[in-house]
Amino acid sequence: MRQNSSPRISFDANAGVPATTRALEKFVEIASKFAANPASNNQEGRAAQAVIEKSKLQIAEAFGCAPNELFFTSGATEANNLAIHGLISDLEQQFGKKPILVSSKAEHPSCLAYLRVLQQRGYKLELLALDPHARFDINNYAFNDDCYLIVGQWANNETGAIQDIAACAAIAGDADNIRWHCDAVQGIGKTLFDNDLLVADSFSISGHKFGAPKGCGLLRLKNPSACSPLFFGGGQQDSVRPGTESPALAASLTVALLDAIAAQDDFQKSCLLRKKVLLDALKRHEFSFVVNSPGENCLANTLSISFSDIDGRMILPALDIEKISLSAGSACASGAALASSVLLASNVSEKMAQASIRVSFMESYPDHDVEHELLRLANTISRLYKVANH
Repeated sequence: MRQNSSPRISFDANAGVPATTRALEKFVEIASKFAANPASNNQEGRAAQAVIEKSKLQIAEAFGCAPNELFFTSGATEANNLAIHGLISDLEQQFGKKPILVSSKAEHPSCLAYLRVLQQRGYKLELLALDPHARFDINNYAFNDDCYLIVGQWANNETGAIQDIAACAAIAGDADNIRWHCDAVQGIGKTLFDNDLLVADSFSISGHKFGAPKGCGLLRLKNPSACSPLFFGGGQQDSVRPGTESPALAASLTVALLDAIAAQDDFQKSCLLRKKVLLDALKRHEFSFVVNSPGENCLANTLSISFSDIDGRMILPALDIEKISLSAGSACASGAALASSVLLASNVSEKMAQASIRVSFMESYPDHDVEHELLRLANTISRLYKVANH
């Protein structure tokens, strides 16, 4: 299979996107002008702290919450772990027993791996069944007078399915014995903000998913005083997330977030057109495939596809040679040629799950003819099919 001379193109946006020019410029500006430690009790320190407080105010206005409910973190993994730890501690203190953990195999490893660790420590973990698009139905779970922590995402990173968080909000909103943490990472900046997220006891976002530099995230806590910290230090961010804050990361995350929210309508329209181009191109070839993403209530930029009669181990390397970057699932679970656990839990066969790709689009591709690249993707799959059936 010959290599082409065109630059690489990434259809792996759900793993992360490049930092935007505006976010990088803001990072350099703040890092240069506000170099003092925000905790320092001097004019320079207060100026640096003011940058952080301004960032929280701007984000709070965008989300419709209070600035003191927002906590900057190193990313979604820390935010998810902090939320789960904090909410469990609050439930244990209030009810004097371990809460029952309710989640699903659709969750990102930064949530599910921690829940598995807690299971090994004696917590009861119950995982909800998934439909063919990796959606869970919280209404099928029977809650009683025990205390519970629900860990349920907003949008799935592999299939793009938008979960029924209104059901989570209805169950957890008025129940004193139920807490709900929502991993909102994949939805923020890609689809309209859902006010049901504000009903959640906590939700997390990650900057590098929408154009902020890597290493910054955010956790929103409805009741910050009820969240026990994961670690301890100088008392920054009301001691919920202690540690020296970065005004530059806070400001650049804010710029990227607000820009992504402002652009999301156009982003959705362009992504829906790209999906159609790819699916139409695949249909013109003589092989069968199954779309794992739902037709409705789905992220516009995400498409999960499984192919019949192809050795799944060949797909990603072949596309990589063609300078087309994408993935088979979560980047945090990569490193082995294993079938997606999310697809397997959605009753996709192991063979089809292993022969699957996740296509996820970025906002813009200034150096590429995206339609042409999608046609090349379909043609590469077609050549693999012919080799496999020669």
